[in-house]
Amino acid sequence: MANMKYWPLLASSVILGWLLTAVILFDYVSGGLIVRGQLSSQMQIIVLLVVLVLSYFPVVRTTQLQITQWCSTTALSIYVNNQLGDFGRGLRRWLRHAYISLYLLADVVFCAGGPMLIVTAATGYWLLDDVSFFDLLLYIGVIALILLAGLYSNIVRLLSLGYFFGYWLLSEDLLLYPFVAPKLVYENVELMLSGAPDMFILIVAFFFVGLVLARLFAPFILQLFFCPRRWERFSETRGDSLNRFIIIALAVILIGVVDVMQWINVHLYFAGVAIWFLDGYWQREVAQEPALSTDFRYLLHTSKTAS
Repeated sequence: MANMKYWPLLASSVILGWLLTAVILFDYVSGGLIVRGQLSSQMQIIVLLVVLVLSYFPVVRTTQLQITQWCSTTALSIYVNNQLGDFGRGLRRWLRHAYISLYLLADVVFCAGGPMLIVTAATGYWLLDDVSFFDLLLYIGVIALILLAGLYSNIVRLLSLGYFFGYWLLSEDLLLYPFVAPKLVYENVELMLSGAPDMFILIVAFFFVGLVLARLFAPFILQLFFCPRRWERFSETRGDSLNRFIIIALAVILIGVVDVMQWINVHLYFAGVAIWFLDGYWQREVAQEPALSTDFRYLLHTSKTAS
């Protein structure tokens, strides 16, 4: 109840977040009907990221639950639930079944396909002059990192599979793509690194801007989204080092968003958000199912323990 004086502001923020999410989703589905050009993708990424970050605060979750409970008692909500209740439950069951099937299928394809990609890349190095030894080493390193991360993350598994099959379908020669993939990966990495000097200047500039903004607004934000009394006791026990850590963390987040935003594929971004949302509902249910990623994680843990 310590945050009751902030409840109107919190409720307004939650409702505004819902409205912004709806507008951003409509803008994405309509292909930038509201905001056109590259600015549309940047606005979609920034707004949705801010909404997701704010949703992690406990007080925002509590306010959202209170608003949802209140809305469920209105006459309109009761009427809609009576008319569309069976449809909603059926849709939820279908989504759950589709998610579990996709989860298990992606697990098998990812774990079995990773080594196959390395084998096809090595074959391409021996058969094609366009693929150099350095391209092959870089490709193997990238695939190994993706495999390691994908063993622990369903988002990495599904996004990497979607990216590969999308690239494969857009390739001029479908059968040749797995063999020339090392060359294409090297070209993409070289393209990203070509703008490194200019990016470094932007990083330094936004770092100082982030420090100033975090220093000005961090105390207000933290006291707003946490219990003020509990936060004061916690801050007293930790001292100034905690405040400095929070300021640096907010600055780094700001830098990361501004710097990485130009390299983010907006379609992969929205797909990742959708996967993250579905994982929050049903991943625990499929975590107990037999899966190759679970076996690989067990082998990795066993090898670390033995060494």
